Amino acid sequence: MRKVVLLEWVVYLNGSPVKSAPVNVTPWNAETSMTLGTSMLGDLDETRVYQRALSAQDVAGLHASASATTSAVAPAHEQPGTTEETEEGKDGKEEKETTPEPRTTAGSTVAAGESFPYNRVSTRQCQNLREAKFPNQPQGTKSHVMEYWRVHTYCTSRHHHWQIYSDSKKTKVGAVIISATAVMKAYVGGWKTNGEHAREDTSNPGTAHHPRDIDVWVRIDDVVYTESKFMAPIMETDDHDVTLEIKAKSSTPNGATCNLTNSKIKDGAGRPVSTITKDAEDWKADSQVTGKDEYWFTFRSTATKDKSDVEKEAYHGISYCTIRPYISIEDKGWLPDIRNTVYSWIGLHAPTVPMWDRPREATETTDNAPTLRCDLSDNYTAYYGGCIFNKVSRIYRMSRVDPPGAKPVSLVAEHLWHTRELPDQTVPEETTTDSPRKPITGKKFPGHWPGTALHNVDKKAKTADGVYVRGRNKTMKTKICNLDYTAAERAGKECDEYPFNNTKEGPGYRADDHDPHSQSWNFSIRPVLIEHNKNAGNHKQLFEAQNRVFHKDAFWVSVI
Repeated sequence: MRKVVLLEWVVYLNGSPVKSAPVNVTPWNAETSMTLGTSMLGDLDETRVYQRALSAQDVAGLHASASATTSAVAPAHEQPGTTEETEEGKDGKEEKETTPEPRTTAGSTVAAGESFPYNRVSTRQCQNLREAKFPNQPQGTKSHVMEYWRVHTYCTSRHHHWQIYSDSKKTKVGAVIISATAVMKAYVGGWKTNGEHAREDTSNPGTAHHPRDIDVWVRIDDVVYTESKFMAPIMETDDHDVTLEIKAKSSTPNGATCNLTNSKIKDGAGRPVSTITKDAEDWKADSQVTGKDEYWFTFRSTATKDKSDVEKEAYHGISYCTIRPYISIEDKGWLPDIRNTVYSWIGLHAPTVPMWDRPREATETTDNAPTLRCDLSDNYTAYYGGCIFNKVSRIYRMSRVDPPGAKPVSLVAEHLWHTRELPDQTVPEETTTDSPRKPITGKKFPGHWPGTALHNVDKKAKTADGVYVRGRNKTMKTKICNLDYTAAERAGKECDEYPFNNTKEGPGYRADDHDPHSQSWNFSIRPVLIEHNKNAGNHKQLFEAQNRVFHKDAFWVSVI
């Protein structure tokens, strides 16, 4: 008789369970190839098969990895080299660190201009994403806004639909519909020794950029006017200009600026311009012609550096730049005051509208344009400088299965997974501040996505009682490693810690820096093979460099 196992199947949608049902499963030994989707209509993509049941947190983590509001994993194509750690194990000692190196091939180090995984999309791809997300939305209706967020890339696409009324606002004279798409691209620098040069963007090969450059690509198409019957003779599209204008605003501290440095279209003197005006019919016609269907603009964010205080953003030369594409509609023909009714209706005091966000209230003039944070930090000499969309949650991802050919980190990943799934079975199990030691219960580990974040601390950051934060973290890690594990258990291994040594929440965290008895026990120490521990440390430093993680920055961990 074959054994029947009673299990429960759970269906998840966007990372959340939506339905479950019991199912009887008869175990079998597979002797033929496995097939999926043979009896379904449609397509399957990004299929994964696991040899175990996934937990709810596993599924949430998988969904987070595909979410447009999360960062990408540190890529495998740039494996870091070795990192020499000379941090001291005593409180008060400053930690010294080096930037992880990009991979080397056949003995040659990768040049600063090597391509970088920016996760780019084109304006056309962005528009296709909108149409795929809202497939049944007819042209001319108020559209949903499609947004794509990555650490180095942002795009948005929507149909804008405005009613046009007579001056009295009692008579509807028509409407204007414009499909608008914008893509913003941030960059990351190469080796500091090679100067201030961004790593290559394969979506725009051969184009040199500064690490603090920001590209804006814009497409405007499907310009359509509708009108009431009695206004039709004078509501012609060729009587209207559509103007695209890119506006940039910088943060004021650190002498920050955000200026236009280049553009596809130049003025008569060869200077870049941030404004393009064309007849509505020309916009529509050009949208079908390659080379005329989109326009690009390059801005550069600058700031001064002040290395006197690590607690200040000037330490890394940080600046912020907010960029907003605007659309203007101007009537040139019979009804010159139509534009007044347009901007009056949408609540702005100029004949312009934000490309991606219409004000929600008549008195509101702000929009939700994305802001970029740029730096020229000395922390990461292999990735010198860069800009990111700071709104994006930065998530460090690990797998408990080492991919073929990759440097192994699975033992560290397994340790981190244990802190999430079995927190009360982690070491230490007893306090060290009490004599005799007391049992620790109810551990709650921060940092697991999408829970409470971890917060990076700079190597020069000190606690309120004047101790280097990383030094205190390492002191506690070493203490537990030697106290709770035997020499045989530690042989050939290094003690791994979670939360990480370079976080505020690390092993040495206290609610009150001056009181050792306020020690938090929400940490775990475990000996792992030296190779795994070194590889994981380098891999994480690569993630921090590529995602511009600095002092006090929040980030998360996701382990599958």
